[in-house]
Amino acid sequence: MKLSSLTMPDKTSDWALWLQSQFVKDNLIDFVRELQVIVGEQPASQLNIQKLLGDNLKRVNKYGLSELTESQIFVLFQQPQLLLELQEQVLLNGGDWVETQLAAVDEISFDERWMQITNRLKQQHPKSTFEALVPTVTAKPIHHTKNSKSSLMKVVATLTLVLLVGLTFWLNQPAPAPGWGFNQSGLLSANVSAPEYLESLSQASQAWFKKRPTNSQELETRLKQFRNGCTVLLSAQHAQLSETDRAWLLGKCQAWINKIDGHLTDLPNQEFQKVQAEADATIQSLSDALHQRSLEAVG
Repeated sequence: MKLSSLTMPDKTSDWALWLQSQFVKDNLIDFVRELQVIVGEQPASQLNIQKLLGDNLKRVNKYGLSELTESQIFVLFQQPQLLLELQEQVLLNGGDWVETQLAAVDEISFDERWMQITNRLKQQHPKSTFEALVPTVTAKPIHHTKNSKSSLMKVVATLTLVLLVGLTFWLNQPAPAPGWGFNQSGLLSANVSAPEYLESLSQASQAWFKKRPTNSQELETRLKQFRNGCTVLLSAQHAQLSETDRAWLLGKCQAWINKIDGHLTDLPNQEFQKVQAEADATIQSLSDALHQRSLEAVG
């Protein structure tokens, strides 16, 4: 037995191509099941792969998973059922890359991966805590024979525990993001009332106006960064809000994403200043709506 996650690269920049290899090798379901154990049961979400990727889905289909942004990959790991939806999309609609994708990827050995995981955990946890979690990790490697089924099961059980702790650490890192707008550190996890939470989102959106693009390329980058923040907002739990306010926010999130996608579509065909003015109006309207809702919310 080998867990799919044991072949997962250490660098986040390599995750997209690793996922792509799982899609083509048909090993994705194993990884999804492992993630579901880690993240646990998630609240019902209106998010689907089309809403998450928007127009970027066309590029993913055409060119491969390397077109995914880091924020999008982070959301996929938090909501692993979306990985299966994306797999179906690319296998049905993918370009030539699907046919030319290698059937196998290079993998490090079982023992090397074991050592990488345990060493990482030792660095991240005090020695006493680590040994309490995985008391057998410092034991010599077990060489399996035909009669070593019991030992094998112990190794698998211990390795599963190490994997869960290790991957939980990876997934709990801040989302790879520029760190402004809705990607601001600590914004979505703040322990505040509903009115304060909505007002903080309104204030965070104003970061759009603090850095002004000077050409179409800069505006495209800025719009995509803001859209990534909206995607993270769409997938968050928003525990600070009531069901009514949460439903309102999710509906607004999708509307904002659609508007930003429209600006990105217009950008190559319209004057930079015109698209920028329209984007400014969209985001100011977004900020105003959040502020007004904060005045109406019960906290």
